Amino acid sequence: MTVSPSRIPRRTETVHITIPADIRPPAESNAGRALREDEKNDSRTTLRRMGQRNRAYQQLLGSLYDAILVTDASARIIDVNDRAVHLLRFSRDELSGMHVTQFVDGADASLIAGIRDSIRDGAFTVVEAWCVRRDGSEFPAEIAVHGISLTDEGQMCYMIRDISRRIQMERDVTRLSKAVASTSDAVIIFDADGNHVYHNAAGEQLVAMEAPDTFQLAQLLPKGKLADTVGTALQRGEGWSGEIDVPGRNGGMTPVLFRADAIDMGGEAAGAVAILSDITQRKQDERRLRDTLRELERSNADLAQLAYVASHDLKEPLRAITGYLQLLDRRWGGQLEEGAQQYLRNAVEGAGRMKEMINHILEYSRLNPQSGPFEPVDTVAILTQVQANLGQLIRDRQGEVEIAGELPQVRLPAARLLQVFQNLVANGLKFCKGMPKVTVSGTEDAKGVVFRVADNGIGIDPALVDRAFMLFQRLHTQREFEGTGIGLATCRKLVEQWGGKIWVDSSVPGQGTVFAFSVPKGENEDPPA
Repeated sequence: MTVSPSRIPRRTETVHITIPADIRPPAESNAGRALREDEKNDSRTTLRRMGQRNRAYQQLLGSLYDAILVTDASARIIDVNDRAVHLLRFSRDELSGMHVTQFVDGADASLIAGIRDSIRDGAFTVVEAWCVRRDGSEFPAEIAVHGISLTDEGQMCYMIRDISRRIQMERDVTRLSKAVASTSDAVIIFDADGNHVYHNAAGEQLVAMEAPDTFQLAQLLPKGKLADTVGTALQRGEGWSGEIDVPGRNGGMTPVLFRADAIDMGGEAAGAVAILSDITQRKQDERRLRDTLRELERSNADLAQLAYVASHDLKEPLRAITGYLQLLDRRWGGQLEEGAQQYLRNAVEGAGRMKEMINHILEYSRLNPQSGPFEPVDTVAILTQVQANLGQLIRDRQGEVEIAGELPQVRLPAARLLQVFQNLVANGLKFCKGMPKVTVSGTEDAKGVVFRVADNGIGIDPALVDRAFMLFQRLHTQREFEGTGIGLATCRKLVEQWGGKIWVDSSVPGQGTVFAFSVPKGENEDPPA
């Protein structure tokens, strides 16, 4: 028989088993077998016993799960059971007289001859092949053949079993075995007593197992309460996962992500499978990250301290320079020509801008997540205070600041939220060539709160939007518009410390800009991490 290896694993094997004579099918008188002397004298008894044996034979055929084909010496079918009719999808009449090779793919006379030779002396043989149904469909089958004696010594019984599910399971097991063997995670299987059964190559490389035959699950787990916890979970048919250290091949302990799951066999724990992922590199990365964060925190603290000290120390000489310039202007300003007087005024103005910048740098250096208690804030009251603080600028610019609709309530440091709104509103008032108008609105959803500050000013070139929130990045000259380039950077730093973000929602050069920033609802009192 030729069987394609790609379709079914070729595993033709001959198994010789002697069948005791006392369990062979009973003989019938018309089959030519000699009746006992005591039965010859009583034909009625003989016929009754023959009928009983025939009924038992038919009942036996009908009760078997396998398809049964009884053939003569030439392998032509003389009897079948119901399972054969169902499996092969031929009727009994159609099967009667058919040759076995008609529904066994690739079968020929040599196969029948080989089977006949192998079943002599009461043995039977087993082959695997593809069988063809009446409709042309195929299925993999295991065919067991042995000799029987009904009417002559040459009759054979073919027992055919559909092994489609078994073949599929074998393929699944093969795929799973290959996957387990090739995975980078260590996979170790234990029996119900915790004894080692199997491990893949990764397991051998990761875990110290000098004697796998005596290796146990308990050797993977730290002694104490954890081992008891894992053992109890597995006994209940459950699983456990966590990070532990296991004895490694390098002689030390190796950190792993450990997962153990019970192997359930019909509701009973039959063992456990442990999967171990080496997390040595991750642990090293985490340590480096923690070290980097600590160093960054120290560096930021040093920079903040440096900015504070430098700015504070700059104030005194700047105050002296400004004082002497002003004194010079009062005493001898009238004696200077117009150009010199302008230079003097420019110097005084420059000193004033430097003072303002130093104050802003000091303020920026003090910004941190703990820069105020997180408490419920009335945003309308905050905007009212902003209008009061910017009252002189609003009057000078003949501007207008309005609140559109109701503003959502938030839980933030009130002074810092006021600072954000004041910087954004002041921007709208300053960066406008006509009569400025600033409108503040807010919306709320499940994610948080979004505030928008819209103005009718000069707008921002889309190509320069990313620079708008950078420290000291001015988009206009001092002659065009006054400023230090710190206000929007301060807003971004504060909003991001609260767990939100700030962006330019829209901007059209010459038609205005809409700044938007989002913040969490702030249901917790602590600041975001």
